[in-house]
Amino acid sequence: MAIGSKISLQRLSYVVYEHPDVVKFLTFAEDFGFELAAKSENGEVFFRGYGPDPFLYVARPASGSAPKFHGVGFVARSAIDFQKACNFPGAQLVDVSHRPGGGKMVCITDPNGYVVEIVHGQEERFVPQEGISVVAGGRPQVNGAVQKTRKGDPSTEFMSFFHVDLGAEYTDHHCLLVAAHHGSGSGTSIHHSSFEVEDLDTEMMGHSWLASKGYKPMWGIGRHVMGSQLFDYWYDTTGFIIEHYSDGDVVNEECPTIRSAGTPAAIWGPPLPTKWD
Repeated sequence: MAIGSKISLQRLSYVVYEHPDVVKFLTFAEDFGFELAAKSENGEVFFRGYGPDPFLYVARPASGSAPKFHGVGFVARSAIDFQKACNFPGAQLVDVSHRPGGGKMVCITDPNGYVVEIVHGQEERFVPQEGISVVAGGRPQVNGAVQKTRKGDPSTEFMSFFHVDLGAEYTDHHCLLVAAHHGSGSGTSIHHSSFEVEDLDTEMMGHSWLASKGYKPMWGIGRHVMGSQLFDYWYDTTGFIIEHYSDGDVVNEECPTIRSAGTPAAIWGPPLPTKWD
């Protein structure tokens, strides 16, 4: 794209997955903490969380027996940025009047075949100023962005964290992690999607609840080194990995890009699973 044509994004809004058994996933989604937002005539099910987004997860019936990660949705930072997205080569406008929140949407297929949906003009949900837990000032405390230096020689670059650019405004330290492929097979695949909960108490309650319902844990609870967030990974009923997290670092334009040597995956927590997919 030409200089000055960068599409500025406000935030990562939702993810889209295809499930062979959407009905079975509905029970897991409720136990995970999602709330049903709407169902469409074509079988799509929209789930919302506690934040401003009209929905944050879309479950679709799979076209066959194989589950599939379809893509992600971002909110354009302005009408101008949405128009830039519309002008992107191969972009297609899609009618989303049937979706919760309405608005406009343009779809762009990335080089791996995943769909990037960019939305604008959605009617956002009301978010109470006070949190659902008893926290200082009504909102959870957040960490400053810091580099945690670790001893050891640097290794080959194998992953990169990307965050949305909000200028001086703080945002999550990453909304996208791109990593080199490990293990058997080839090509590009989705590893997991993450959803924020308010604090450690909420995360621990969610962990206990999912365990009591008999769902399969993947890894957690622990605290990552990079980004510092508290993580809790689970397998959903289709076999996709899905995460609760809280207390992650935030960054803005004053935070430099940092290259760090390979570090342990967690400061504390259970051992890293031998099967990481």
